[in-house]
Amino acid sequence: MIKLFLLIITTFFYTHFFGQNELREKIEQIISTKKANVGISILHLENGDTLSFNGNKHYPMISVFKFHIALTVLNKVDKGELSLKQNLFIKKNELLENTWSPFQKKYPEGNLSITIKEALEWMIIYSDNNLCDILIRLVGGVKAIENFIGNSDFIIKNDEEGMHQNWDAQFLNTTTPNFSNQLLNDLFKNKLLTNKSSKFLYETMGSTSVGQNRIKGKLPSKTEVAHRTGSSFTNDAGMTGAINDIGIVKLPNGNHFVISIFVHYTTEKFKDGEEIIADIAKETWDYYTNTPPQETVKSTFKLDTLTLFDSNRHRDIPIAIYKPNTKITSKQKVVIISHGYGQNKGGDYLAYSYLSEVLASKGFFVVSIQHELATDSLLPLTGNPQIVRRPFWERGAENILFVINELKRTNPNIDFKHISIIGHSNGGDMAALFPQKYPNIVEKIITLDNRRMVLPKSKKVKVYSLRSSDQPADQGVLPTEKEAKKYKMKIVKLANTTHNEMDDNANNEQRKEIQEYILTFIND
Repeated sequence: MIKLFLLIITTFFYTHFFGQNELREKIEQIISTKKANVGISILHLENGDTLSFNGNKHYPMISVFKFHIALTVLNKVDKGELSLKQNLFIKKNELLENTWSPFQKKYPEGNLSITIKEALEWMIIYSDNNLCDILIRLVGGVKAIENFIGNSDFIIKNDEEGMHQNWDAQFLNTTTPNFSNQLLNDLFKNKLLTNKSSKFLYETMGSTSVGQNRIKGKLPSKTEVAHRTGSSFTNDAGMTGAINDIGIVKLPNGNHFVISIFVHYTTEKFKDGEEIIADIAKETWDYYTNTPPQETVKSTFKLDTLTLFDSNRHRDIPIAIYKPNTKITSKQKVVIISHGYGQNKGGDYLAYSYLSEVLASKGFFVVSIQHELATDSLLPLTGNPQIVRRPFWERGAENILFVINELKRTNPNIDFKHISIIGHSNGGDMAALFPQKYPNIVEKIITLDNRRMVLPKSKKVKVYSLRSSDQPADQGVLPTEKEAKKYKMKIVKLANTTHNEMDDNANNEQRKEIQEYILTFIND
C-alpha cells in the first residue's frame, strides 16, 4: 500500500487577475445558435490574457492574406531591396475587370505609374485585388510570401486571380486564428519589421475602408482599429465561404487587444455573418473596459509546498501546488511543470514562478515537481545522452505518474481529462518521454528547449515546443516539416531567448513572450 506524507512547509496568497469564464460564456452564446464554423483568437497585448475557439484550426484567409503580402513587401523595403518611393508602372492588361478593384474603376485605361507606397495603400485600405496581384508578382510570387512568413500555420497557393477561378480555389490559402494573432502581436511589437515600416502598416490598416460592420461594427465610433478583412463568394445555395476580420483594437485606457475571427461555411445572411464578428468584438471590448486593471483585482491564488512519499520506490517527491483560492470545479485543468537540470541543489521546482503563477491566476491547477534530490546521482555529462540519461527521464516520468495518481485521490473534482505537462531542458525530455511510456493520460505536452528525448509523434497527444536561440536539439528530436504537419505539432523558435533564460532568469519581455505562447497552447 502506498503511503502519503504531506509536509506543509509554507503557504502564500497572491493577488492576480483571474478568470475569463464570463467572456467565454458570452461568446459561446453568440456562436452556438449560428449556422457557421467559427474560429476565434483573442489576446490582450499588455497583460497576456488569451482566449480561443478553434484557435489552431485552419480557415480560408481570402483577402486577409493581403496583410501577409504587405509584411513581405515591407520586409524587402527594410532590407533595401525595394523602396516605398519606387514607381510601379501599372499596365492596362493587369487591371482585370471581373474582380474587386476600386483602382480599375478609377483608372480603367491603366498605363500609369504609382509608388509602392500607393500600391500598398490601395491593397490594404481599399482591398484592391489587382494591386494585390501586382505586389505578389513584385516580391516573387506566392512562394516568396510563404517563405517569408515561414510557418506551417500559413499556407498560400493562389493569388487573387487564382482564387477567382472556381468555388474551391478560394479556400486553398489558409491560416489559423492563433497564428494570425501571433503575427499581429509581432507587428505591434516591431518584431517583424523596422519601427518605421511597422508604423506605416499599422496606420494603413487603421484606415481600412472595407468591412466596417465587422470588428468595428459595434464599437464606439472613434475607436482605433487596425484591421484586415476577407470576404468570399456566396453560392447559389446561399453558402458563404468566408467572412473574416483580424485586427488590433485600442482600449480607452491605452491598452490593446488583438482579435482574429474567421466565419466559415455559413448559411447565415451576409450581414448576419458580419454581425457574428461585431458581436464577439463588442463582448471583448466590454469585458476589457469593464474589468478593473490587473493590479486592483482581488482574486487570489494559493501556493502550497508539500512533500509526497512514494513507498514503492522509497522516494520523497517535493511538489509546489499553485491554485486559485476559489472552489475547485470539474473545469479546472491540471498543468504539471518539470524543471531543468539543477545539479541536485534543490529548489528548482520554484524556479518557474513566472509560469506557475500566471497559469494559476488563469484558473489552472498547477503542480511543479522537484525531480532531483541531494542523494541522487548527478546527471551524466559524457556518453550518449539518449542512453546514459534515459534512467533519469524514466524516474522523472514515474514521478509525474505518481503525482497525477495522488492528485486524483486527493482532488477528485478537478479535470484529469485535459492534463498538460510543461518541461524545460532535462524536464522537457521527461515531458517528451511521459506520453510514450504512459499513453492516454495527458492531453498535451509543452517542452521548453528539450534537446535529447525525441518528441512523440502521435495523434493521441498534442505536442508543442518552444526553442531557444542558442542551443540546437539532437538529430531526430524535432519533427520534420512533414511530420509536424501530419501530427499537428507546433514548434516555435524564440529569437531573443537563450536556453538558460526560460526559467525565472528570463527578463520581463522574455517572460511575457513565453507566457503568451504557453497560454495559447494550453487554451488551444
